Amino acid sequence: MCSVEEDIEDISKYSGNLRSKTLKEYRNLHKCKKCDLKSLVLLQKKDPFCKKCFFEYCSHKFRSTIGKSKKIKHADKVLLACSGGRKSVALLHMTKETLAFATAKQISFIPEILFIDESVASPCIEENRNHTIHNIVKELKSHGFPVLYSSLEMVCKISDNQDFFWNCENFSSAEDFPACCDSQNCLKESMAGMSLSAKLDYMKHLRLLLTTEIASQAGFNHVFVGDTSCSLAENLLNNINLGRGSQISADTSFCDKRYKITVCRPLREFLNKEIAFYLHLNNCSYTVLPDLLTKTEAKSSIQRLTENFITNLQEDFPATVFTIFRTGGKLLKQDRVLITETCLLCKSKLDNIELDACSALEALKLSEQLSKNSIPVVAESEYILSKSNDGENLEISRFLCHGCSIPFRNNKKRFQFHPILKSVHIRMKRDEMKEEIKDFLINDDDEAS
Repeated sequence: MCSVEEDIEDISKYSGNLRSKTLKEYRNLHKCKKCDLKSLVLLQKKDPFCKKCFFEYCSHKFRSTIGKSKKIKHADKVLLACSGGRKSVALLHMTKETLAFATAKQISFIPEILFIDESVASPCIEENRNHTIHNIVKELKSHGFPVLYSSLEMVCKISDNQDFFWNCENFSSAEDFPACCDSQNCLKESMAGMSLSAKLDYMKHLRLLLTTEIASQAGFNHVFVGDTSCSLAENLLNNINLGRGSQISADTSFCDKRYKITVCRPLREFLNKEIAFYLHLNNCSYTVLPDLLTKTEAKSSIQRLTENFITNLQEDFPATVFTIFRTGGKLLKQDRVLITETCLLCKSKLDNIELDACSALEALKLSEQLSKNSIPVVAESEYILSKSNDGENLEISRFLCHGCSIPFRNNKKRFQFHPILKSVHIRMKRDEMKEEIKDFLINDDDEAS
């Protein structure tokens, strides 16, 4: 029989080896993995860096991400989309450092900053709106780049041949920032009745559309946004949940070519943890404005639930975040399934016209109509699909992809307030009126006879 003393002796040997191994790993974590100096930052479980090496690591990752794409050329004009938050301030600081120490052989582009005011969707900051915006713009100017200003409601003015962005050099006080009450009311009416998930998705695409339109009008070659690997992983999961599976590749790759101006993501290789360390060690100040997700519960929206999932995943399994968003570049839908027409809102190829009768989208429509009309006969599915929407709603849905049409599918009156589809709504009304009075119109052929 084994004695208790022998068991204790054997366990003590293993515990001693484990203790020495743990102590050795603990000491190694206190040394920089590159220069063996005292470490200051621990990114992942086995990646300690000192301050100098960490800055070199971030700078190299930022420059290599831009360089490997081979999209940015010398003297290109680049518009940096900044909100004043953590990611956009990190994008500004890295751009400034990269251009300050760039050699003759390295890429040197011409940056400018764009700030878009989104207070129209945040009632809690409407009272001190001008003062808050003035402080953010003042902070952005301190980086030394020209700053352009616009607001989210200006997306209503894109097709009206009116000014929808301004140079902040002309603004000397908080009262100089323009506001358009009509456009604000139009945008609020278009979002009335939407769920929180639909509002967030809707605002995201309006922001991108407005940013690229400004870049096109001002003569820029590219737009830089501050999407990190965590943001792209969230976008991938959100797109799947919101019916945008065909857009995953464009929303997660380095370059998004759907708009007039190419949208680039130079921070796509960074974790949120790395961005937080970078800002803290550089003493960079930033402003986090309240938005629709502020003080909401974890299950209030699809975006908030996905954000919590990715945040917890980054803490426990950081390498998995990279695996998720890099998978997005491989999820391409076959071109023969999509048509050449593009969605008016997100500029993606339409995925809901001339579909296969056995597609998942057609099955979703059939299930939806069966639940509403309670028609149990399966043989009438073709009739149900043809009557899936009333006339006006179905016609306007032709100009939107499946993901963009969901918020408006059951609320057709919101189309007339939609800043992008308002012109389409007017054109359809005119065509309908012309069809009604066509018998009373005199054609050229009738005059000739």
